[in-house]
Amino acid sequence: MPGAIVNEVDLHYECHGKGKPLKLIAGLASDSQGWQPIVEDLCLCYLVILVDNRDAGRTRPQDVEISIQSVADDCIALIEYLGLSSVTLLGHSMGGFVALDCAIRHPGHISRLILAGTSAFNSERNNALFHDWAAYPESGMDLEHWFGNIFYWILSGHFFENKKH
Repeated sequence: MPGAIVNEVDLHYECHGKGKPLKLIAGLASDSQGWQPIVEDLCLCYLVILVDNRDAGRTRPQDVEISIQSVADDCIALIEYLGLSSVTLLGHSMGGFVALDCAIRHPGHISRLILAGTSAFNSERNNALFHDWAAYPESGMDLEHWFGNIFYWILSGHFFENKKH
């Protein structure tokens, strides 16, 4: 399992396939495993770069400061660590905010930008929601309930109707 020490974190990443580089950035409470349903198809055309964002998955430590800018800095540092001049960047949800930040602050490293299920700005409602989500575990909320609550926001109604899960 490869890792790159960047910005004081041991960033877990994986590379699959061959071709032009496509870096995928997951959303809040997700890691690289969330991309598994599409990785095989993407590998037919691209070198797919998956990463566990700071404070998620197999990236360590799990208690570092996290912000859109810090995750974007990690993203750019990994691109440089891999010796790539530029990548197509696909960001989903919070990963879209990260991808936008990368494109704005480091346009030379981004050849194409793909945004999925995201926005160009965060509303006051979402800022309050994210603040509360971050505070719940510290208040003693059971983590199983915490994740369950997030799943209602990030997974579709179809997901809950599908009994195969």
